[in-house]
Amino acid sequence: MIPRLFVYGTLRPTAPAFVPVLAPYAVAHRPGVLRDHALYAVGLPYPAITPEAGYRVIGDLVELDPGRVGEALAAADSFEGDGYRRTVVTVEADGGTVEAWAYVAADPWMLPSDALVPSGDWFECLD
Repeated sequence: MIPRLFVYGTLRPTAPAFVPVLAPYAVAHRPGVLRDHALYAVGLPYPAITPEAGYRVIGDLVELDPGRVGEALAAADSFEGDGYRRTVVTVEADGGTVEAWAYVAADPWMLPSDALVPSGDWFECLD
């Protein structure tokens, strides 16, 4: 099982949900970029992403304890709920690419076009 999770919103290491949801399972984290996906601010504080060519999402690649990946993903699945689905993506980090899990919008057609975050950085929506 892939021991990495790409996070872009409330689960980023400096966001409030990281400590209760992922910190118990995280062994490291680093900046990452997810290409050909777009970020939407669907109602603060909740962002969502969907595959869309030409866009990018700024986030963090969280390395999970290899012995606890199942627990970590179960905790993240529970936190994310039915509005998201977990899928494998390819993330750019440290000059290379790696596979990671990410949560994408379960129903991308429900994302309003005026909620697109052109920079791909959810933290910019919070300023």
